[in-house]
Amino acid sequence: MKPRCFVAAVLFLGTLASAQQTPAPAVKFEVVSISPVQVSDEEDAYSRMTPNGYLAQSIVPQMLLRIAYNMMNADSERFLNLPEWATHERFNIQAKVSDEDAPAFQRLSIQEKRAMLQALLRERFHLQAHEVEKEGHVYFLLPSKGGPKMEPSTAKEGTVPTLQNSPGHISARNADMKNLTMNLTQILQITVLDKTGLEGRYNCDLKWAAGKSTSETADTPAEGISIFTAVQEQLGLKLEYTKASIMMLSVDRMERPTGN
Repeated sequence: MKPRCFVAAVLFLGTLASAQQTPAPAVKFEVVSISPVQVSDEEDAYSRMTPNGYLAQSIVPQMLLRIAYNMMNADSERFLNLPEWATHERFNIQAKVSDEDAPAFQRLSIQEKRAMLQALLRERFHLQAHEVEKEGHVYFLLPSKGGPKMEPSTAKEGTVPTLQNSPGHISARNADMKNLTMNLTQILQITVLDKTGLEGRYNCDLKWAAGKSTSETADTPAEGISIFTAVQEQLGLKLEYTKASIMMLSVDRMERPTGN
């Protein structure tokens, strides 16, 4: 089976310090179809809002939680008591509002659309969850000596940021620090928190030895540079391993989805 690449619509790229539950909006999904993905299937995973609903292919429930609760920058440790199956079993999901509600759906805020996904999780996955604040391991992304080396973006206001990950490479255009920390979290598998104080948007290409461990070990000529060295030398930033109080999602109940 080939490696899967997950693509989330830009709608979901913003992150906050904690998951946010919002009141359910007036608009509801009229039809929701959920089907398990066979192990032999090789489709890449993606998730996006459509003009009349939500569409996901080969998505794991943990990723759906990240999207619905605004936790795209969360590592696995921030999901407490999550059933093991929810971290690897995959599903195709298609949810639509009625034709009558489609115009109203398009006017909903990001937070209201996330609330609709939370409702979907409660209704079809029988999710019961609550937020807890606990101390956990994180990386702080900080300015290094000499300051940032990234190129400021000259894109017009409203231009969508683009970020691409491949082994040993992050390519970012018109990206802010929230976008960058989200990608670093996915690679390091530990939550990365923005402590740079940078508010602008930037272009950057971060390159490191793809086979190099993501732990902070000394670089060797044979292995090449680590992502930690690359962040410091190429971006003018640094990653500092520490502990911090972070919001986590504690799962009280979650079941495989009910039938269509």
